[in-house]
Amino acid sequence: MTYLFSKKRYIGRLKFVERKLDELPDMRLGTHKGVRTVRYISNGVRHEANENSTKWHKLYSYYEKRKELEEEYRTLCREFKAHFGEDYEKIKFDYDVLVDSQTPCTAQLWNELVDNECPVEKRDVYPFDNHVFRSRIEEQAAVVIKSLNLPYKYDCGILRTRYTDFAILLEEYGCFVFWEILGDMGNSSYINRTGDKFKEYSFSGYLVGRDVFFLGSTANFMPNADVMKMNLILMINTIAEMYVVKIR
Repeated sequence: MTYLFSKKRYIGRLKFVERKLDELPDMRLGTHKGVRTVRYISNGVRHEANENSTKWHKLYSYYEKRKELEEEYRTLCREFKAHFGEDYEKIKFDYDVLVDSQTPCTAQLWNELVDNECPVEKRDVYPFDNHVFRSRIEEQAAVVIKSLNLPYKYDCGILRTRYTDFAILLEEYGCFVFWEILGDMGNSSYINRTGDKFKEYSFSGYLVGRDVFFLGSTANFMPNADVMKMNLILMINTIAEMYVVKIR
């Protein structure tokens, strides 16, 4: 099954990768007398360090990160051309990425969120990715998030009396969103607790459709991985529509 991100999501991600590349020096890996070296230019001055230098590990990590970003940029440009029939390099100046100061889900708040904060003991355990989830559907949701290479945190105590399911970082926009997996929406008691949770979101200034998204299930309907992935991609595309704007 093909899962297609929107044009604006591609543009938002490509602009983010460009910014990250601009922050890194242009580095070249080579050898000198059989010793690996990293060469780069900083402030117009050429620098070089070899693998015996105290700077090697730090500089080599920069080199690897740059190679990773360059490969992501090339891949995204190829996909952009294949999906939308346009060259990103020719249209990139037609768009800009805005920062919505109205959302409380900032990158700064993301850094303050504590992963796995909920102290309530889980009756059932479903381990994945150094987390222990309380249900199979939450575990499956984590697998889907991970497959899209999205940083996430689980069971964060950001609300007054309740813990979130997932907080998902969208670093290209400097924000994150909450993704609630509603596991038993055929149960009246569960529905009431879920309503109280969403009231807390609202009273805390978080808006459904901007900061909070959800996917429901019942005993007779359990969304599979394909449904979850499509729901998550729709959420990401929605955020892209808010932040990526055509300026000419």
